[in-house]
Amino acid sequence: GFDLAALNIQRGRDHAIPSYNRWREWCGLETIKSWQDLSGIMSNKTVEAYLSLYDSPEDIDLWSAGVSEKHIPGSMVGPTFACIIGKQFQNFRKGDRFWYENGGWPSSFTKEQLQAIRGVKLSRIICDNSHGIETIQVKSMVLTDYLNNPRVSCNSGLLPRIDLTKWGDPAPRYVRKEGVPDTFTVETIPSTLTTTSTTVTTTTTTTTTTTTTTTTTTTTTTTTTTTTTLAAECIKYNNLQHHRNTHDGNKDSSSKSFCDRQGRSAGEWKGPGWYRFTGRSGHRMAEKAPGRYRCGTYATGWLRGTHPSTPGSTVSATVCFQWTSGTCMWPVKAKITNCNKYFVYYLPDTKVCPARYCATTESR
Repeated sequence: GFDLAALNIQRGRDHAIPSYNRWREWCGLETIKSWQDLSGIMSNKTVEAYLSLYDSPEDIDLWSAGVSEKHIPGSMVGPTFACIIGKQFQNFRKGDRFWYENGGWPSSFTKEQLQAIRGVKLSRIICDNSHGIETIQVKSMVLTDYLNNPRVSCNSGLLPRIDLTKWGDPAPRYVRKEGVPDTFTVETIPSTLTTTSTTVTTTTTTTTTTTTTTTTTTTTTTTTTTTTTLAAECIKYNNLQHHRNTHDGNKDSSSKSFCDRQGRSAGEWKGPGWYRFTGRSGHRMAEKAPGRYRCGTYATGWLRGTHPSTPGSTVSATVCFQWTSGTCMWPVKAKITNCNKYFVYYLPDTKVCPARYCATTESR
């Protein structure tokens, strides 16, 4: 017959593979000095068999002892094979310039992009690229288990989609190039904000003699130019522009079940991060309680405090949620940055559902 075990042992000897003990030493594991040292590493039955086959622990072949080791928890191999296999795949990854986690190349991903990639499960990829699949287990390569690995809908919040905004660039605006007909250039969002203020000082001097009065007026103009670097969040943020985010909407409580919480959101909410209210949402968060059953939800969020008045400045704030028990329930900590012509907000997930952050078209 075909004895695979004997064949593998013979292959190791033909290629001068070092003994089991030498590989344990290479992996930083404790070497076997006596037969008693094998106790706990492999079964007693295996140790007894080795006593009849080998003169010394130094003679044990790698393949035989490697498959005889007790498995590491959660693994299908013991510590010696785990070391060798792990080191080999580590070398494969580091030596492959196309491996997506390797940096230092023009095409390498940024840290934010890598974080977005690592947040996506294989089950999410299968859902997005397969026809007719509506449910799948969270860990796609593990058997379904009701408690530890349940089947969920492909639309479940347990299978988040990749955040493609990490690959986005500021939206360009095409403007006509001055002096050149039918020629356009691309204008992008500036990273700095320049403001200029002018102060005019007028000094009047009057000189009087017996017969002549002379009046001299001197005007001094002082121009001050201030350059403010916009914060990164003023350029890269998520938009909240759905009409349900304005507190000026319908007060009707029917179907108001939307929530700004990961896994419970309705499209625009991407989890904790920087957001800007735009479009029908208004342009800033309400600074007074908007009333219940607004913003497409039950508990409505509003800013307890004021917005920063200086461009480029960031302040911490508290967002409260209005409910039957009061106007400041389930408060959360937020941040606000003044981006000169608009505000951006760092908003966490709401503590309860259904609850949403509310904006307004009012100035305060």
